[in-house]
Amino acid sequence: MGVEAEGIGTPLEADGPHGAAHALFELAPEEDSGSDTLGRHRYQTEVAAPGCLAMLTQDAIDFAVCAWHEDFVVAWTDGYVELVSVKHREGAQAPGRSRSCAMTAA
Repeated sequence: MGVEAEGIGTPLEADGPHGAAHALFELAPEEDSGSDTLGRHRYQTEVAAPGCLAMLTQDAIDFAVCAWHEDFVVAWTDGYVELVSVKHREGAQAPGRSRSCAMTAA
């Protein structure tokens, strides 16, 4: 195995907070905007998921693409393309909404 630093332990030892094996994970980062960004992307994916799953049972949806011009795009077999923008609200604010714009393929 690797060289063990004094007082840190090996990566296989899960005795830290939340099962973290390294002392680094006991310290809160100075900046953590990545977690917020990841949470927003996850919410967008959760909103897009029903449309993606509908492709399994409905022939009307041709394909869906995430993060292309808008948060996600749904292409319908009749030529329409739906661009969907997902919005969310922080904590005590009202629930988020999504809005979409339909376009006809040229």
